Amino acid sequence: MLFSLFMNSFKKHNCKSFDTFLTYNHYFIIRKWISYTSYNKIHEKGLSNYLSELYKSIENCNSGNSLFKLTNKTLTYQIHDIYIWRLIEKKFYDLQHELTPKELSCIINYFKQIKINDSKIYDNSIDIILSTIDKYSIHDLSIICLSYTYFNKVNTIFMNKIAEQIIKLYEQEKDNIHNLTKKELKDTFISYVHIIGSYAKINHKNIEIFKIASLYIIAAFNADIKISSKMLIKIVTSYSNVKIKHTKILDLIANQVPIMKITDDELKKYLQRNSTKLFNRTSVFNLYKKCNFSGYKIYSDGLVHSEFSTELKTVNEVIKMPIYRILDTNGHLLDGHEAPFKDEEVLKIYKDMVEFSIWDEIFYGIQRQGRISFYIVNEGEEGLQFGMGKALSVDDHLYCQYRETGVLLSRGFTYTDILNQLFGTKYDEGKGRQMCICYTKKDLNIHTITTPLGSQLSHAAGCGYALKLKNQKAVAVTYCGDGSSSEGDFYAALNFASVRQSQTMFVCKNNLYAISTSIKDQYRGDGIAPRALALGIESIRVDGNDLFASYLATKKLRDICIQESKPVFIEFMSYRYGHHSTSDDSSLYRPKEENEAWRQEGVHPISRIFLYLKNKNLYSEKEDQEHRKSVKENVLKELKKYESVKRYNIVGGLFEDVYHEEDWNIKEQRENFEQFFKENKHNYDTSKFER
Repeated sequence: MLFSLFMNSFKKHNCKSFDTFLTYNHYFIIRKWISYTSYNKIHEKGLSNYLSELYKSIENCNSGNSLFKLTNKTLTYQIHDIYIWRLIEKKFYDLQHELTPKELSCIINYFKQIKINDSKIYDNSIDIILSTIDKYSIHDLSIICLSYTYFNKVNTIFMNKIAEQIIKLYEQEKDNIHNLTKKELKDTFISYVHIIGSYAKINHKNIEIFKIASLYIIAAFNADIKISSKMLIKIVTSYSNVKIKHTKILDLIANQVPIMKITDDELKKYLQRNSTKLFNRTSVFNLYKKCNFSGYKIYSDGLVHSEFSTELKTVNEVIKMPIYRILDTNGHLLDGHEAPFKDEEVLKIYKDMVEFSIWDEIFYGIQRQGRISFYIVNEGEEGLQFGMGKALSVDDHLYCQYRETGVLLSRGFTYTDILNQLFGTKYDEGKGRQMCICYTKKDLNIHTITTPLGSQLSHAAGCGYALKLKNQKAVAVTYCGDGSSSEGDFYAALNFASVRQSQTMFVCKNNLYAISTSIKDQYRGDGIAPRALALGIESIRVDGNDLFASYLATKKLRDICIQESKPVFIEFMSYRYGHHSTSDDSSLYRPKEENEAWRQEGVHPISRIFLYLKNKNLYSEKEDQEHRKSVKENVLKELKKYESVKRYNIVGGLFEDVYHEEDWNIKEQRENFEQFFKENKHNYDTSKFER
């Protein structure tokens, strides 16, 4: 009977030779014929008649939708007749402009599923797809990717265009990820897994595609979407093939493995082969333990690379880290870069930087007059401070050192807040208890500045870990200088954040001096950033005098910190133009020519932005002088107001906010102090304090 079926089909298609027909349909004769003859419709009409009717229906169809439905039926019935598929291909070209993106991508995919690899439909469809690519959904694009990479029919330019559209779709939808229904999230997740699987298959390492995919993969896990073992294996294999590390995904897969319907042999075949290329060895070992794997590998724990060599060779240098910059000292943008802000916003930021520099200078002056007790100047860091401030969110937690006032001003802190703190007025949120410049603002997530060197670093590492555990889309940002990087707290904080993958952004402002100690007397290595790299933290080095570069670098690393839920490190190369503080005289240890070199036009961050505005005819020297004069007049008026404001009452200033609720011990001390103060009040001048 089987033979007669073959022969009837040969006659129908006028095949002159059994060998010729076998060449076209060897897989269909051996594997598929019996399966599609089981359909009732075919049984009723007979195979020959059914094929004949189907052929005529396709030949006579005159709309894209009809062709799509007939092609779908041909695939569903597992009809591998090469003449029918050649006819479908011909009609596809005739009706291509009537097909929707979904119909077009599905028809191409049907050719893949039926395993016809000699069709020209793949090459001929490229221009059709690219001409309407903006209309394709992420699901359509995933089907296209699967189809074109199955037979390795890869056109690199085409795949790059597909990648660009995928990234464009993500940019349009990224704010909506958390609003997707469970079904929508699952469908999108599956699409992205197919996409990264396709790109990995052809070894096309598009970092952005894999980063975007990781967001939907993590979201799917967090939403408790049921994920098949096949999908889990595909995820691991995809990231492995292109050697992209993502420990969070591996941890999520490790938690899923015990409930997967998959054998240990399959797990060993895929996960053991692929995950060891990808992730840190500790995570992999934990995965093995969860799966009852044996075969622990020695010399692998604690190393990223555990290769052996018979060559006795030492290493005396680290990876070379460039300084990221896009605005040169002449105020010109480099390599075709564009400013990240509109012209009017650049002008506003410039004026804010100028205003801050004037306040900064006057604050230093009034300390010298004895009107406040202490001050630390910020001159030279205006660019990196205001650049960072624009890139951070009010949801981010700030753990500052002491020279970051511009960052605070960029996120809602005001000069009123600064004045209340410096003069210790009753309106100061710290109640006048802290040393000058130890600002705090609970509503803005500005944690109280602490003067012991480096102590804020560990606090931020812990906060970042808490943000990670709560799955919050925010970071803990902490600052230090090159001097603080020599403290033990620096290494402890970075190592904790690296091991725990805290959502912490470490910022080192390398301004060449630790008070009076030059970097030449601090270290011999290549700056500070390589130390973070050595501890496993993604890092960058930036020109801190470039406002634009500071903003872009901060924005990018903040995105990495949140999206990949891991710590990051920025080293800003800058210069401390003034004295370390009002307790310092930098002229005693800094060469004059060094200071003069850094003060050249276009080097100072304010000067560089002024040149940019001047080059574009957006601002003139006359306008700048008028602005500076106006600001200075306003500053002097404001100062007089705050010197006469009373300070917080003495008892409250001492005992309030020590604990959330007053315990018996504090209560007892407060009552004793109140009694003592009442009896001895005449010995103290309390005229400046609120009663």
